[in-house]
Amino acid sequence: MRLTTIIISIFLLSTSVEAIDIEWTHILDENTGPFQFIQTEDGGFLIYGDYNNSTFTRLNSELEVVWRRSWHIFEGKDAREKFLVLPDGRYAIIGNRRINCDNEEDSESDVFLFEFNNDGDSLCYYVWESDEYIVMGDAVLLDDGGYIILAYVALNDRREEEYIAFRVDSEHEIIWREMLQRPMPQNHLWCITPTDDGCFLIGGHLLVTRPDYKTYGHIVKIDPDGEIIWRLNYLGPEERSASVSEILNLSDGRYAATGSVSDRDNYHTWYLEFNSDGEELVNRRITDLVKYWGSRHFIVSTNGEFFLVLRIEDLNLPEDYNSGYILVRTNKDGDSLDCHLFHNDSLYKWHNVDIIPTSDGGAIILGMLFIEQHNPRIYLQRDVMIKIAPTREDNVVESDLKDVLPLTSFLSPVCPNPFNSIARITYELNDRMDVCVAVFNTKGQQVAVLDRGERAAGVYNLIWEAEGIPSGVYFIELSTPVVKQTRKVMLTK
Repeated sequence: MRLTTIIISIFLLSTSVEAIDIEWTHILDENTGPFQFIQTEDGGFLIYGDYNNSTFTRLNSELEVVWRRSWHIFEGKDAREKFLVLPDGRYAIIGNRRINCDNEEDSESDVFLFEFNNDGDSLCYYVWESDEYIVMGDAVLLDDGGYIILAYVALNDRREEEYIAFRVDSEHEIIWREMLQRPMPQNHLWCITPTDDGCFLIGGHLLVTRPDYKTYGHIVKIDPDGEIIWRLNYLGPEERSASVSEILNLSDGRYAATGSVSDRDNYHTWYLEFNSDGEELVNRRITDLVKYWGSRHFIVSTNGEFFLVLRIEDLNLPEDYNSGYILVRTNKDGDSLDCHLFHNDSLYKWHNVDIIPTSDGGAIILGMLFIEQHNPRIYLQRDVMIKIAPTREDNVVESDLKDVLPLTSFLSPVCPNPFNSIARITYELNDRMDVCVAVFNTKGQQVAVLDRGERAAGVYNLIWEAEGIPSGVYFIELSTPVVKQTRKVMLTK
């Protein structure tokens, strides 16, 4: 109890916006170096830690440990992994396998795939071996059971990096491989996100030396065969450099990206919104609260708000509070609503902070906290989960900063997806109108009606309990007199 009180008491420092409310804090019974986590269909959690071995911890909805498994699936520093949810109660990690790690010049790096089931049983371990030094950056799961993997190949004694994407089928065979960005010291591609039209968006940054020396936020759109449809450069207002670190698929062909922008002296949080053709819709700073390295995590809540976890480089605060993480919540326009500081000082040091949305419009933070003991060189490690309260408890969500109605009517992405038996659907109306939210199978047959009738403007949260419905792909459709929109979901049992 005393440790929990200490942890809660050190979270918050004064800022210029309202503080985020914390509902509960949970300390895990064993330290695994948590790196990523997901919420499971039964309301529990699956936590991936990379402390020594790769350790997976399964928690039930009461946060009790169901099982814990450790596998030695990679080695070496700077290992990168992507945690993916597969159909039929399976999960996957895609990451780097490094060989000869003790000798940096002779070390090798390949991309591996590791799959396991909901009971913690290992199912598959596969390595795409190569004579090149390849480092995985990001990956997405495809409808056919394959993957598209974003990576870079180290060239010229690892002084330059050639960014590539390659697609593999469900049997792990490589279908194609394409170079996306030519080798240059300051060119990077970080993230990949599926689009509504079956294509993919890849974000990073690109150095442009002519006519002016600037680094642009760089986004590439590719088709399922790896062909480049368009590539565009973006720059924040009055900034000299920008970088895209995360891309989210919003709705109605809209996409949002975050990253860092900088002038000559400072870095800031950057928000960019664009359409499927790459046309810029919104370009602005989200907050000037901190100087920091950039966005580490960017998620959309079930209320349509944004949560960002930022890695802090410097704060305009006392010297002891000079690094750590900050959680920022914004409305749909990118205006800061509130924030929370997970700071590092002489006693407390945060590592590996991750965040996922919850069905009530809040979020859960997972992090690793080191607390200094009497000896300055000895730290007590604790893996901590923190529940962030939603902005509103009622069904209709209004901005804390603006008393306005939603700007558009749209159907938000379904959460979770894939799902086992319960899916949560959120839709938003900008005016009073007749609404029908229904579920259809791949044959176009209606299998359920989730909501029907006249509804006022606002945000509505629905639940589809798919008991008795066979596994497969389904389409949830929002139909109104002014808009019709569909979201694809996968039901697994």
